[in-house]
Amino acid sequence: MLTAVQLSAYAALGAVALLAANLLLGLLLAAGYNPARHWPYRPIKLFRFHNWTGYTALGAVLLHPLILLFSSTPRFRVIDLIAPVWSPVQPTSNVLGAIALYLVVSSLMTAVYLGWFRRRHATLSEVEPAIPPKAAEIVDEPAPMPLARPALPAAFETSATAGSEDDHVAWSVRSTVRASV
Repeated sequence: MLTAVQLSAYAALGAVALLAANLLLGLLLAAGYNPARHWPYRPIKLFRFHNWTGYTALGAVLLHPLILLFSSTPRFRVIDLIAPVWSPVQPTSNVLGAIALYLVVSSLMTAVYLGWFRRRHATLSEVEPAIPPKAAEIVDEPAPMPLARPALPAAFETSATAGSEDDHVAWSVRSTVRASV
């Protein structure tokens, strides 16, 4: 029969594995990896999988200390889980684990808040350029001599061709950032 401490240890190992997978998926997303263009050549939604592993890892991270409340030896109290400096065993390891828990929760809260803030306050719209396009006419006229004579050997001799008129269009691009109202 598993004890509460052993069950809590397995929950912690599962949380570490999920957090590692979540970190690797986040790195793939940050690098712009697209599984439809690269291996495995299938349209896999990495962002959804990244979110799924993150929320599951958060559940496992929160479950890990809660299981310790049911341990008979050593006896953990709620204060030992919130501020584990006075925990009955391994206070240093428990403090590091609590710091990791607080970092995971704060990063999740930040991601949720930023997503909410962007949906609520960001406005995207398509605009037409304010400046009309300008056509620049370029006319290339050859030199009056039919054969150009560079100062280098005969291998570099060039012959002039008839001129041509090409229109090149230049667009001025301006961008501004306006606060949403």
